[in-house]
Amino acid sequence: MYIEQKYLLLASSQLQGFKKKGDNLYNFRCPYCGDSQKNKSKARGFFFPKENNLIYKCHNCGKGASLKNFLMHLDPKLCNDYIFEKYRKDEKPVQVKYEQPKYFGQGAKSLKSIKKVSSLKLDHPVRQWITERKIPSSIPLLVILRTEVLPVG
Repeated sequence: MYIEQKYLLLASSQLQGFKKKGDNLYNFRCPYCGDSQKNKSKARGFFFPKENNLIYKCHNCGKGASLKNFLMHLDPKLCNDYIFEKYRKDEKPVQVKYEQPKYFGQGAKSLKSIKKVSSLKLDHPVRQWITERKIPSSIPLLVILRTEVLPVG
């Protein structure tokens, strides 16, 4: 029941007039029918426990739903998170091995290949592309030119 309460409380910011009325009893304006149009303080939507689940019931329109279906109507992303957390298996977290990319940490020698675009010849492909895109020359642009040939495939 902890996960159900957690996700109902996460959704509570999207529910008008949300209040906790008692132990596992929550009240708010119905997001399906909107409750009374004349009296904005009326809240007839309730979540209550039944067989270790939270069930929604509106006493205005009669709509009933499980927490999953209610969340799907209100916020599908939150519903997907709820489903994932509720039905996941308790497994040890997977250790991801992170390797520093080789081009980082080379210091100033890796910066030697950076040139200003304005220093390139007019027929250079990068300079032509920038001209075709009508990027103003007032914007300082740098380009990294590779001097080594990389193997294909």
